[in-house]
Amino acid sequence: MASIQAELDSFSAFDTRHYDDAGNHLLTVVDISGIHITAICPCKCPQQSPFQAQLLQIGLYPATQKSLRTAFTFQLLESFRLMNLEGKVTTMSFYKYLRRVTDPILPHATPDRYKELLRISRQWRYLQNKLVFGFAHDSRVKVKDGDLAYFCPACPQPGVNLSEDWIEDLGGAWKYSRSFVMDGNFSAEHMKLKNDDDFDLTGRSGYFTASPRYQAHLQIADNKQPKSTCHEHKAVNQVHATQKHLAATGIGAIACARHGCFVPDTVVDFQKGEQQVNMDYALCRALGKLEGMPRAAVIYNIACQFNVHFSARVSRSDYLKFSDTIQIIWGIGLFHIHGHQDVCLSRYSPDLIPGIGKVDGKVLETLWSQLNEICGSTRSMTAAHRQEVLNDHMLDSNRKKMLNIVSIEEIYPSTPGLGVTEEGYRNLTANADQSLITQWIIQAEEAQTRCFADVTAMDIFDVQLQRAPTRAEMQLQLAEDPAQPSSTRSVTSWLSLGLKIEELQLRIAGLVKQAGANPTITERLDIDRRKTRLDNMIDDFS
Repeated sequence: MASIQAELDSFSAFDTRHYDDAGNHLLTVVDISGIHITAICPCKCPQQSPFQAQLLQIGLYPATQKSLRTAFTFQLLESFRLMNLEGKVTTMSFYKYLRRVTDPILPHATPDRYKELLRISRQWRYLQNKLVFGFAHDSRVKVKDGDLAYFCPACPQPGVNLSEDWIEDLGGAWKYSRSFVMDGNFSAEHMKLKNDDDFDLTGRSGYFTASPRYQAHLQIADNKQPKSTCHEHKAVNQVHATQKHLAATGIGAIACARHGCFVPDTVVDFQKGEQQVNMDYALCRALGKLEGMPRAAVIYNIACQFNVHFSARVSRSDYLKFSDTIQIIWGIGLFHIHGHQDVCLSRYSPDLIPGIGKVDGKVLETLWSQLNEICGSTRSMTAAHRQEVLNDHMLDSNRKKMLNIVSIEEIYPSTPGLGVTEEGYRNLTANADQSLITQWIIQAEEAQTRCFADVTAMDIFDVQLQRAPTRAEMQLQLAEDPAQPSSTRSVTSWLSLGLKIEELQLRIAGLVKQAGANPTITERLDIDRRKTRLDNMIDDFS
């Protein structure tokens, strides 16, 4: 049976004809090796496929469906996709590379197919993802929310990595809980464009949430931000900061706290600052995927403010829905929590949340650092193109997590610490009163049970430190104590003088070192004055 034929490297890259002398199509073929003008002779048998389909059969992706003049090789499209994912190579940079490969002397004179590559690379990315997730062979199958996105392979998911009778394990609520971390990224901004009319290929099938429903939520939501009752956090008090040249000031996202996998259908755009109306929607999309799970831990840098009226905000909206049987326990990342009030440490520290393992709540920052490398190019794309690219990079991040989830590299540095921790625990247990230990265990279990309904139950973990008296206060106390003999009061004054002598000696040594080999007259006078005072104090001491 006859087939399509291509004659390579027989025409100049500057040939502008559409057909050769024999009537064959002259096609601009963009390959990883360069830009070529190629004569294509399609098969004209009665039952043969259309010309575009024949090109696909030999690994050429047509740039248009009508008046075909350009095609890209599959190898080129896949190479660019991987270079974009791994090296953050932009379409413009990649096409400049192809032009230089084609003609190092006059690269600007080669055919300009940048816009075609921009469009076809989007189609290729979308088709590859549909192929991976099993939607490529039947266009009638509807792609639903998050269907073109990986989640975490280790977090509990009914029907994926849990047994069918998991719900009967009444004592294992902690095993069937999810832990989420929330955060905003203001490097992933999006500029306002004069013409943002574009077709969204991925829609709601990736990590960005469905735009129409999200916009409807923003229309009716009350975006009044209560004033912070904790310390002055920018995420709370700068929520109304706006920039007129931006369509989106950044993005908010949710990931699993233990493994750092983005949660599908939860990424939202910010219109101003990191407002509660934005993160409310993202969190509810994540909680809505728990499928009967009893519990969720949510770690957020401003959880102490965010959770106060969260239930009320959910009850007032038709777009914020999740199962009312889910128990939510709130946490604050370990890096941020020490910038809060002291009481926040006991109430929201991840170290005190039962069942979530050892997490610091900052895993999204590590994901942002990678995503930010591509944000410079996405900020000026159309809204649809930007979401497609960011979706693909989030998908690639989760794909790498899935491939490396069995890695045990972090076990080795933590193993020595296990023995030290166990020894410290045994020593503390051996030296503490047994009745106190029993009382502490009961109080801890009760607090960790009540904290879902009342976070103040965790206040028993708040260490109350009493300030020790100063040296001067202790000296005054001993001097004024009538029960102390006069000899004791004299010894106290003598010891105090000795400490002052040592302090002055250290001070003089520091001044000498600071002055160096060539001190000024003023520095020498200051040092001599202090030495004279030191000699007098030593005479009194002896």
